[in-house]
Amino acid sequence: MQDISERVRYFFVKNGWKILFVFISFIIISFFCVHVRHQFLTDTVGKPVDLTVKLIVLACGCLFLLLIMVLVLFRINEILLMAGMLLALMFVFMRITPVGEVPDEYHHFYRAYEISQGSLVSRHLGDEGVGGNYLPSAIEEYENEMAEIDENDTKAVEFGNTALYAPVSYLPQVIGIKIADLFTDNVSDLFCAGRFANALTAFVLCVWALVMVPFGRKLLFIPMLFPLSLQEMISLSPDALTISLSMAFLAYILHLSYVSECVRKRDIIILALMGTVISLCKIVYVVLLLLVFMIPESKFKDRKHSYQVKLGLMAGAIIINLIWLAISAGYLVEFNEGVNSAEQVKYVLTHIPEFYATCVQTVITHFATRLPNMIGSNMGTLSITTTGTMWLMFIIFIVYEFCTVNDNPYKVHKYDCLILIGVFLIGTALIFASLYVQWTPVGKDLIDGTQGRYFTPLMGCFAFFVMFMRQIKLRQQENAAAVQEYGTYYYMLLGCFNLITVIDVIQYYIIN
Repeated sequence: MQDISERVRYFFVKNGWKILFVFISFIIISFFCVHVRHQFLTDTVGKPVDLTVKLIVLACGCLFLLLIMVLVLFRINEILLMAGMLLALMFVFMRITPVGEVPDEYHHFYRAYEISQGSLVSRHLGDEGVGGNYLPSAIEEYENEMAEIDENDTKAVEFGNTALYAPVSYLPQVIGIKIADLFTDNVSDLFCAGRFANALTAFVLCVWALVMVPFGRKLLFIPMLFPLSLQEMISLSPDALTISLSMAFLAYILHLSYVSECVRKRDIIILALMGTVISLCKIVYVVLLLLVFMIPESKFKDRKHSYQVKLGLMAGAIIINLIWLAISAGYLVEFNEGVNSAEQVKYVLTHIPEFYATCVQTVITHFATRLPNMIGSNMGTLSITTTGTMWLMFIIFIVYEFCTVNDNPYKVHKYDCLILIGVFLIGTALIFASLYVQWTPVGKDLIDGTQGRYFTPLMGCFAFFVMFMRQIKLRQQENAAAVQEYGTYYYMLLGCFNLITVIDVIQYYIIN
């Protein structure tokens, strides 16, 4: 007990004013955001925010101080701390986010339920052939806690935007819905069961990624704790699997590349399964399979075996995706006026310079909004505008961490930086191309449908590219700063940003 008391006293003598500064800043920012929202809502709709929300802020601040003491004084294992923060925040977001209040979540529910009933491929409904199926009428009453499934009462339900998704991208949700279906016909319970299974899968994959990555764990953890990432992870969206699996895939590649003595058959199978599932979630992420070229040839039997495995993984995933693309192409109906997918593809292939200019113009025009959007500037169905200070501080925090984390004890491989930035840039180009084909009228000078969350699975590649480039420049220069060693302010700030977002979301749903 005396040792602990000494450590507490020494810690607060040395760092107390810094902790107090961060704590007071958080309280001021949170109260300011509550006050502004209070005034705005009182003036516009006449519904003031309950005082309880303000009290929540104080409670959260106390929890932050407790977290700092536990972290610094008792030296909790970093992975356990990260897992605990991730689990706690996922639980909070699951509790405060009503069913159906995530982009396209109800359509994801219809698709997942359809698959759980054995229909892997949707039907073409109506004159335009929109993707959908004949499902129980009650399926659309997911917000009604009393709604029950009646197999004899069905109707045509359209969900063309999610009929495009491969069945494997809904595997966690389907398992959850199927298990719940054995015990209940309540629609709301089926919805929540799918959510829980999806969240659990995302959590396990994220923790596995944190365990496997040999260095740069904080870089991998930041995108996981984007408020928008957390919201996607607790929803029925396949983005939960896409984000968590992309992080796990990158972590496993780094583990094989820098730690493992050799690549075994088991590793090849795991890479093949993970890479194929990621690409089936969204075909644009097939580019992540290029990361296998980061694994040195020395890890394989010989050079020939190395290329056979790497090219085989790429070819296998591409072939499977082409098969699914041939099946799902019929669901590419005109979502926006003037969109013609066949003409779009033809235009891109015959006007490459113009398409490049369109991509650049889109980045220049939308970067200032899409970057905050990726973090969480707009929550719920993108209708909840969060405190601008939160995502602005988050961006500054990200830049700082990306430029200072340097815990890689290994020499960077020759082509790793080129591969990482190549994957990021090619992946970005593929995202733009897919949105141009599916959502944008022919010849338009800006690409429609871009959202920040589409780029989250690529953030890990960019983060490690920055880390490796900095490491090469500094030539393994060590940083002995105690704050970076223990990560005190790193965890406290991540928690602050998310809890400010939580306060914004709670206020929105209280008022509405």
